Amino acid sequence: MQQPEAGIALRSRYAALIEASPELCAFDAATALGVSEVELVDAGCVGRAIRLQPDWRGLFQRFRGLGRVMALTRSQHAVHEKVGCYEEVDVRAHGGLVLGPDIDLRLFLNRWRYAFAVETDAQASLQFFDGQGRAVHKICMREESDRSAWARLVADFAWDDAETLVP
Repeated sequence: MQQPEAGIALRSRYAALIEASPELCAFDAATALGVSEVELVDAGCVGRAIRLQPDWRGLFQRFRGLGRVMALTRSQHAVHEKVGCYEEVDVRAHGGLVLGPDIDLRLFLNRWRYAFAVETDAQASLQFFDGQGRAVHKICMREESDRSAWARLVADFAWDDAETLVP
């Protein structure tokens, strides 16, 4: 389990970085700070974060109830955003499939490790990370999304016993 000082120090470094460069997204801020994006999330740098159980099948079955959301996948080389609903969802042991007219995904879930619900004053999202702490997928709520479904999902999958990730 992390020492509270580590999270406080990271939040302080993050705040100073964002004050100097407010346009930085979490991906770029993590790179600049020499930490993983999941460490920023877990330390509470990017908003109130609730760790979720890594029950990919259970989580994905609930995404349909969120309504219209933005599906976001980002890497060093690309950002892919799609607005729509998670419609046909099929999750198996090592992978998943989401099929619909707006969101069409092939997922390699055997590489997924961490899940968080993140909330700021302006945004609510579900964020998923691999074992190296890289964001692999995010689901961002929109004005027309079902916030009560999001709140129920978070309450049902909250993982209170999970250890923090900041070294």
